[in-house]
Amino acid sequence: MSRDAEPFSGGFRVIVWSLTLAAIGLGFSILGWIVDARQMFASYLIAYFFVVTVALGLMAFLMGAHAMSAAWPATVRRLAESGLGAMPLVGALYVPLFFAPAFLYPWARPESVADPAARALLDHRVRIWLHRPMFDVRAVCYVLVWVIAALLLRRWSLAMDRPGAPDLRARLRKLSCGILPLVGIAGTFAAFDWVMALSPDFYSTMYGLYTLAGGFVAALGLLAILMYAAQRAGFLAGVRVSHWYAIGRLLFAFLIFWAYTAFFQYLLIWIANRPIEAKFYLERIQPGDRGTSWFLIFGHFAAPWLLLLSYEVKRRRATVTLLGAWLLACHYVDIHWLVGARRAPAAPWQWQDAPALMLVGGLTVAFAVWRQRGRLLSAYHDPDYAAGLAYESR
Repeated sequence: MSRDAEPFSGGFRVIVWSLTLAAIGLGFSILGWIVDARQMFASYLIAYFFVVTVALGLMAFLMGAHAMSAAWPATVRRLAESGLGAMPLVGALYVPLFFAPAFLYPWARPESVADPAARALLDHRVRIWLHRPMFDVRAVCYVLVWVIAALLLRRWSLAMDRPGAPDLRARLRKLSCGILPLVGIAGTFAAFDWVMALSPDFYSTMYGLYTLAGGFVAALGLLAILMYAAQRAGFLAGVRVSHWYAIGRLLFAFLIFWAYTAFFQYLLIWIANRPIEAKFYLERIQPGDRGTSWFLIFGHFAAPWLLLLSYEVKRRRATVTLLGAWLLACHYVDIHWLVGARRAPAAPWQWQDAPALMLVGGLTVAFAVWRQRGRLLSAYHDPDYAAGLAYESR
């Protein structure tokens, strides 16, 4: 029997376990900061940017569905909105990174850049863009855009969760059409400021799109996990093979898109053969990160792509969920690959990475589940819900 009309009252154990992991992560993160503050800030940036890009992927899924007036996403939309429930906390979790520039970014300590050409380029960037307090002001603006968008998307959707509630679909569509470009631009420039700026002599206009595409694939993977968990708990009884096939097709399509952005960024840099740009990839084929680079090619793209070619794989709940979980984990490796290679002379992977992920991830999950308690796990009263359940795709 479906529980879609019942408010969600579970998740207590998830909250307890998530907070326990976060507490352990906090303790070891404090220890990691005492041992090596620079390594700890880098690990925290990896965990934080991973969570941010996944949240932005969930937001893009919601806004895309509203903008297109698509009916079938109404059946699983609330699960994505539950993830966005953590966005206010995600915004607050940026606070430690206000203290990171002096430890992480060459523009904050230009004397550390020995190469004269790179130093000249860095000086130019500092004058034009990378300087405080503008760096901090931009970060606040990015976070505010995301938090406001997430709050409005979730609030107006929840406002329809009762019989006879006003139909806010037109309002959600206008919001999505208007703010989706702004959310994407904020995500792109956040990638430039927070991650690409770690390399003082590298720039790529495709960098932001690359990170956001990976986040969208990871968000689809998280959505598949949430769908599976909800159905195991007795919710989403009307979600059938066609809906799983829709998620599987999206995973397949946007995995290819992520690989497309990665390949053409590399191809253009390879064709130009400029040392100042090629250095980005040379750093990532050193012994410490070479395995990660090969993993992203075969583990993040080739193997999942070959599996998702199968019509049957994309229609089975178990395989879509497993591949979704795999691609979510792969996205963390991808973000780590972008940041970790800049931690020379230390090895790219450090023990501080695990507690940082436990801290940020644990708090985010606990907050999201807590905010969802007492709410429906599906947009049961949305006028599109019945049409979404009737969705057929072969």
